[in-house]
Amino acid sequence: MKKDFYLVGWGLTVMLLNIVTNPWISTAVNVVAHALIFVGLIRLKRRNSMFGAGGLFAVTAALLSVISMLTSPVNEAALTNAPSWAWGIDILFSLASLAMIYAICTGTAREADKEGETELAKKMRFGWWTYLVPALIALALIPILLNFGENTNMLAPLLVLGLISLAATISIIVGLRRAGRDLRSYEENAAADGVKTSGA
Repeated sequence: MKKDFYLVGWGLTVMLLNIVTNPWISTAVNVVAHALIFVGLIRLKRRNSMFGAGGLFAVTAALLSVISMLTSPVNEAALTNAPSWAWGIDILFSLASLAMIYAICTGTAREADKEGETELAKKMRFGWWTYLVPALIALALIPILLNFGENTNMLAPLLVLGLISLAATISIIVGLRRAGRDLRSYEENAAADGVKTSGA
């Protein structure tokens, strides 16, 4: 079961390294990343229901990324002229991704709390909040981009938000690797609970 934490971490790593400019290839890589996350989370759902919910959000995000690619303008200059429903799909993708990250961080933090791994639990919760804040700010900037487009100089703020999200994602990946190393497997937890029960 420990390797499933690693699998989720690898999925996030693939997402992080997906800098391909071709939309078809980038979307394919994104789907593979979400598939890795889904498999890892579904295998972990016996430990915590949050992981099962995260797996569903991973599938949702993967599907929305495909739909977004198929409906996005082929010309980046026409991005601000895209219909509102196309932006809506991107927003839904962002929300599904946020929910997935929340489930990953919260589920891991709860498992860490159960085993007295306080530092790991704090790390995962801090990673979540550090990821959430820039994501919400970026979502709040979408109306400005829609209404003013190229007339706004948003490059610097978006770059700062991107760097914060990058740092948060790396922190979460490191936390997942530590979880895979330090947390007991589901079978080990069940065995420990059985010993406690028999001892009582």
